Amino acid sequence: QALKLDSSYAQAYAGLAFAYDMQADAYLPSHPLHLLAKAAAEQSLRSDSMLAEAHVLYGFEVVAAEWDFPKGVAEMRRGLVLDPNAPDALFMFGLFLGVTGQTAEAVEVADRLIRVDPLSAMASMARATVLSFSGRWAEALRQDSLTKRLDATVVYADAWDGAALRELGHLPESVAAYLAFQTLTGQPAFGLATTYGRMGKRDDALRIIHELEDARPHRWVDPVTIASAYAGIGDRDHAMEWLKTAFKERAFTLRFMMNYDSFWMDGVRDDPRFVALRRQVLATTFKD
Repeated sequence: QALKLDSSYAQAYAGLAFAYDMQADAYLPSHPLHLLAKAAAEQSLRSDSMLAEAHVLYGFEVVAAEWDFPKGVAEMRRGLVLDPNAPDALFMFGLFLGVTGQTAEAVEVADRLIRVDPLSAMASMARATVLSFSGRWAEALRQDSLTKRLDATVVYADAWDGAALRELGHLPESVAAYLAFQTLTGQPAFGLATTYGRMGKRDDALRIIHELEDARPHRWVDPVTIASAYAGIGDRDHAMEWLKTAFKERAFTLRFMMNYDSFWMDGVRDDPRFVALRRQVLATTFKD
């Protein structure tokens, strides 16, 4: 609507890029949505080359769509030099650092975002996400509780309280957290399958996994999450099949997960097929 009023409004294009990105991977197909986000961010830069969030969003989408990390990271850092306190820029850069395993700087950026906007549930969720990908589970659990106090409907990708409770050994509590997450989102949670697997409830885990697989013809389900669920129950063959599907579909989650030892892949990390795929993924870039 803003662009209908002003077709050169840089902030609106940046907002469009942000909206496309937040749908990609978690809710809609990864690669096509990241391409849309990249195009919107490019238009934002053409309208205002000094807009910090435009640079950060463009850099993030270069990484997500092209898998070109050096180019994308340089662009993100350029944006934060222009405005070190731009909220959307901090959110995207902090999220990038967190999911690629750059723990210390990711937490610093998330903390800065919370100082800029202490009442933002998105800022709190970003910090919980960063802490989760860093394996700092007790801190992630505390941060998730703060997010829920700000806005219990703000979720993204996984139930971070469910994941933290599982990794801290509180398995029944993890199940309860994931069931609440499923009620909120209306979709099966891949992390619940991992928790059931940890409890020895293989049939319950497979029920969740098959629900995710059956949904694939009708809506986007990230193949990496299905692979993670299979890895969580020790089924390496099916996990590798879904990781290969993720590579064919250019899923960004596959690329960022390969940047370090993600807990999502604990069950297959030492599999020779995974090692070979990781090497291939890390050597791949795309140009559309």
